[in-house]
Amino acid sequence: MRSRKQGFTDMLFRRMLETIENRQKDRSMPTLFRFLFIIATVAAMAYAFMWALVIFVEPRPREISTTVFPSQTAPKTP
Repeated sequence: MRSRKQGFTDMLFRRMLETIENRQKDRSMPTLFRFLFIIATVAAMAYAFMWALVIFVEPRPREISTTVFPSQTAPKTP
């Protein structure tokens, strides 16, 4: 014969397994709210990253030189 404590433990264990199974069933198809929340979070992180770049990164001015060939500057003759 099982003791009351063992029966109570078994009941708790079964309830815990049922809860886990129900949660897994609920997570099989994400809800619209969960999807929109994830998209909004990713967009907010991207916005925060761009804002941090604007605030904390100072561009350094530098000289740029490019070669311009005469064929690019000569007027085209018909």
